[in-house]
Amino acid sequence: MSSRDTILEIIGRSQAVILVLDEEGKIVYASEALENKLGYARSSVIGFSINDQQAKALSGQLWEKVREAQSSGSPWEGDLTIRARQNVLIPTHTTITPVSSGSDAKTSCVVVLSDISDIIKDRVQLSNERAKYRRHFQNTYNFLKATAHEIRTTMNSILGFTDLLQYDLEDTLGEEQSEFLRNIVSSGKRMIRTLTDIQELAELEAGNIVFHPQEILLDTVIENTVENILFLIKPENLKISTVIESPGAIAQLDKDRFRQVVENLVVNAIKFTDIGSVTIRQRRLSESFVSIFVEDTGVGISESFMKHLYQPFHQEETGFIDELAGSGLGLAITKRLIERMGGKIALQSTKRVGTTVTVDLPVLRWDKNVKKK
Repeated sequence: MSSRDTILEIIGRSQAVILVLDEEGKIVYASEALENKLGYARSSVIGFSINDQQAKALSGQLWEKVREAQSSGSPWEGDLTIRARQNVLIPTHTTITPVSSGSDAKTSCVVVLSDISDIIKDRVQLSNERAKYRRHFQNTYNFLKATAHEIRTTMNSILGFTDLLQYDLEDTLGEEQSEFLRNIVSSGKRMIRTLTDIQELAELEAGNIVFHPQEILLDTVIENTVENILFLIKPENLKISTVIESPGAIAQLDKDRFRQVVENLVVNAIKFTDIGSVTIRQRRLSESFVSIFVEDTGVGISESFMKHLYQPFHQEETGFIDELAGSGLGLAITKRLIERMGGKIALQSTKRVGTTVTVDLPVLRWDKNVKKK
């Protein structure tokens, strides 16, 4: 068998329908798939022009594209519907490649028709699954939103009455009774924090949170955020420090959301560090990116727990500060906020040694007038 015959045999066995047309628009070759896929005998079309009825039965639109390709000398690619035997319509991905043997010669064409019925069926199924998921998610989101509102309203009433009891009965309550009231307040505030986190996570997942980017100097926001945290939380046996190694990072970010990211990470580090230090460090990663590190000497995270790190409601330890106790939503929210701002988060940790969280964020430029403190 000659090389030409071998090539023709390989082409003939292709799953795609392959047609070759000469310069006059006559079909001079058809692969076996014409019969296997479309039900037409090859002899019924070979030798016929694209203007003949036998050829037109396949698809009038196909031959229009063939004429355009032959006339322009440019290939064409797209999706066309082909009519098989018994009037069955088959969606295909079609390529038409004009072939010219010389500058003065007319152009012949190679047409390849690939059946994409299964692909379209998968697309429809995927689209239906997405719609089903969106409906399910929207129902869940609506339920969470309504439930959070009802519980928060009730809990605020409970906390309000508890505050009144503490104030009115301050001189008559015993120490144990006062402790009970303090526990009610503490648990109530924790419940409200959890509800707020659940609602925010749901809003993020639903894409309902609108970001308002503006030019901000990251150095200042980081330093102010840490100062505010230390004003509210005064951890004992802990050294908290901020180190701006590369000053002048100006970024186009939502200021409040960036502050929230820094606050979440720093509070998390303080919560899980009993003795030692928490260091917030800013460093230039490149001309276009800045790295922010939050390093602590706390309890650390086991290797087995790392896969659950950003999953909602997963928490390996409860932390040392009751007032900061959470529900395992902080990192899940933080990761989504960072990604929405075009950044990424990474975490390295060793159990009973400490943890370093790294956040990389895009910057607009570096202000050389901002000096290192």
